[in-house]
Amino acid sequence: GKRSRKGPGEPYGHHPVVQRRQRGGLRCWKHRKMNMMSVKRGSLPPALSPDALLATTGGPNAAQTGSLPMDTGAAVMTSITPSKRGGRRLSMEAQGPQADTVIVTVLKAEDVLAKDKGGTSDVYAEVKIGRQSHKTTVIPKTVNPEWNQSFTLDVNTPGSVLEIVLFDQDKGLIMSGSEFLGCVDIQVDSLNAGVPIEDWHVLQWSQKHQKKQEKVTGRVRLRVEAKCSTEGKSADEVEELKKVPKAVRDVKKAEQQFENGFGTLEVTIMSAERLMAADRGGTSDPYVEMVIGGKKVGKTATQKKTLNPKWGEVFTLEVPARAVCLEVLVHDADMVGSAFLGMACVNLDDLPSGKDVVKSYSLHPRSFKDKNPISGSIRILCNYLIHAPVGLQMPKVDKTNLEARRQKMGVGAVSVGVVGCTGLMGNDPASHPHTYAEVKVGESRGMTEPQASTCPCWNQPFLLDVATGCQVAEVTVYEKASAIAMLSKDQVLGVVSVLLSEMPKEPSFSWYPLVGLRASDLAAGAVKLALCAHVIPEITVERPRRDMSAIKDNASRGLGTLEVTVVAAKQLSGSDETGTREAIVSVQVGQSKQQTERVGKSLNPVFNKPMTFKVDPGVSIMRVSVLDKGGKGGKEFGEVEIDISELEEDDEVDDWWCFTAPDRKDNRVMGEVRLCLNYVSQA
Repeated sequence: GKRSRKGPGEPYGHHPVVQRRQRGGLRCWKHRKMNMMSVKRGSLPPALSPDALLATTGGPNAAQTGSLPMDTGAAVMTSITPSKRGGRRLSMEAQGPQADTVIVTVLKAEDVLAKDKGGTSDVYAEVKIGRQSHKTTVIPKTVNPEWNQSFTLDVNTPGSVLEIVLFDQDKGLIMSGSEFLGCVDIQVDSLNAGVPIEDWHVLQWSQKHQKKQEKVTGRVRLRVEAKCSTEGKSADEVEELKKVPKAVRDVKKAEQQFENGFGTLEVTIMSAERLMAADRGGTSDPYVEMVIGGKKVGKTATQKKTLNPKWGEVFTLEVPARAVCLEVLVHDADMVGSAFLGMACVNLDDLPSGKDVVKSYSLHPRSFKDKNPISGSIRILCNYLIHAPVGLQMPKVDKTNLEARRQKMGVGAVSVGVVGCTGLMGNDPASHPHTYAEVKVGESRGMTEPQASTCPCWNQPFLLDVATGCQVAEVTVYEKASAIAMLSKDQVLGVVSVLLSEMPKEPSFSWYPLVGLRASDLAAGAVKLALCAHVIPEITVERPRRDMSAIKDNASRGLGTLEVTVVAAKQLSGSDETGTREAIVSVQVGQSKQQTERVGKSLNPVFNKPMTFKVDPGVSIMRVSVLDKGGKGGKEFGEVEIDISELEEDDEVDDWWCFTAPDRKDNRVMGEVRLCLNYVSQA
């Protein structure tokens, strides 16, 4: 037979036992037989450890790929088999649950062969398992392309091989005319399910892709993770998953939809149980509607006279770029119209790519005012085959100009992108609310377009000015008043306040739970925001004027001196009458009490009020009360007690403290207050 080619800088057969293993491998290739043995790490002498065996029998580049992971003590099966490339291929089967899905991320490549006249190539990668195939985007005029693109492939048969092939695309030619740059093969059976592997893989020549052997250079960096859909599931759950009908998957169509700005979501409406009885006979005729971004995308058949329907219907849905949620509505079919039985919201961000997720969702009403009882749950299988691209484009800014503007005018800037909401509850139980969001940073404001949905998708960005002293960005979600009710006002469904000082410096997407505007308001759902703080003018904290003679006099009489600055408050709970506050903060140390000026109609007031207190011996508690001076008189609506004995002498503390309702039985958080404390001289 042919002699195995050595790797760069490697001697032929540096160990006699390894030489025999090499010759044995060549005999197996010659006679078309498979030589198998069970290997366990640590059970062989150093020269025949799995790593050494891989380096000497896996071909010239096998030792450099790092594509065959093995855990310490894990049993693996190795086999030396003939390769179509004119060498041998080492296969190692990981013992454990068999993977049925592989997620491949093609990160980048280095030093690939230059095929074009300019000394570069137009590089793209093709990822394949069997007939399944995915392509990356083409990176033009480079020999060091970077993609960072992920693909999900099914593993349908044992012994499947994952192929990653790099090509140079020639403009004006069909795809089959693209030139081969190199490839990598990875045995799927060698991957441990749930263990991601990221490493460099040396590109190799393949007769399958190029009949005449030519020079191949470079390497490609991959992250590969095998997934097992049954991992972590009970036997009953595994059996249930086998019986669930699934969509006939069309990967090429899904890729085309992605190029057009859509994701692909496979949904199986399985069953429901304990539904509300809407008919006289104590049953219902339930069916299911699905809505994405306010648009109906699917509907099941009606199941007659049952409270525990079983559908088993499969849908393949297009997901627009700005969608955040799948609404699942259950109705009772009547001769005329239908009765609402409940709904559930599937957050698309919670669904991993290419993995079956089976979950039961409790049904809930569309409104807090719905007097009809809602009961039961619905069981759904979802597979988000390809996630929709991000539809929100944040504003482009020139930070140099913004910084110069801050220094000259004292004005900063933030970007707030309102992506969408999930799980909102309106005021009309019979229909979806028309909702919109308002973003407010000080006096700067922005407003989205209204949508008729409990899970609206706005995807609207705003670039807002930040005045000196402004500390939070407020996002308020409203339900638009009905055109029939001319005198009614838009209703607040929930509000979120985000501290500007805690905003990220680069755009970041997160979900924020909505809270009621007033202490008595109910709120449901969450809003997804993209936040970026470009330039934030800091609040200059005013310090108390320090009188050293007074401090020494206090110390001579056994008294301490405590300096306090009430800087600001945030996320105050609005009053039941107005929804806002005209806040005052009162600070009491022993018998001495001081308070700030009133700040009108704000849930995030800035006070910046310095105070100085004499502290009698034995006094260890400072009581901070927050009062609302709106309306007639003043009313305390929150308090917090701070143990000042824990403060170190002349060690300033600048922090936020939560305060609760004054009623000891009421543990509701009514807001937060920022205080700067400095115990100059302890009692």
